[in-house]
Amino acid sequence: MGYAIVYANDFVSRVAFISMIVVRPEYQGRNIGSDLLLAVQNLAVEKGMGELELEVRTDNQKAFGFYEKNGFCRKAKQGKQSIYMAKKL
Repeated sequence: MGYAIVYANDFVSRVAFISMIVVRPEYQGRNIGSDLLLAVQNLAVEKGMGELELEVRTDNQKAFGFYEKNGFCRKAKQGKQSIYMAKKL
C-alpha cells in the first residue's frame, strides 16, 4: 500500500529527513499517507529529533498541499527543481 523512508540519526542538529513517502495510486485518498507521516513524526520525536525536513519537486503541487496541510512550511529553494520544507516537532 505504501511506505516511508526517514533518517533520524543526526543527533547534533536534531533534524530528521524524510527521503520518501509513497502510497500506491489505488490506495491514495484513504489517509495512508497521513498515517505514514504521523508514524514518521512519532519515530523522529522518539529519537530526540526537533525538526523534520523534506524536499519536494517544484512541479508536485499535490505533495505541497499534503505537507502544508500537515504543518510543514516551505523553507528554502534547492536549485530550480525542488524546495525544502520543514516542520518543528
